[in-house]
Amino acid sequence: MPDGVHSPTGNRPDYHEAFVVAISRAHRFKKMLDVGKYGSVAEMAGALKISRYQMVRMLRLTLLAPDITESILSRNEPGGLSLNCLVQAIPELWTEQMRVME
Repeated sequence: MPDGVHSPTGNRPDYHEAFVVAISRAHRFKKMLDVGKYGSVAEMAGALKISRYQMVRMLRLTLLAPDITESILSRNEPGGLSLNCLVQAIPELWTEQMRVME
């Protein structure tokens, strides 16, 4: 878990924690690519023993509008929002993302 995030349900994470963990991992993976630790998504996926498909889906979370990320981190995400929804094809424009999340 990221520093400062504690599980209210003991060892079993709730759906909100799954959002937080996924967003944290996505940004960590992107940083590893940005600093050159891995030369490609495929190389990183292989090294971390994650399928390339799953890695790409996870990295999509780094494209979320800051308002959406902030609402998730502050437990104010729209009802019915799921990780599966977030890692599908996300509109490129943040204004379109916000419209889809309404």
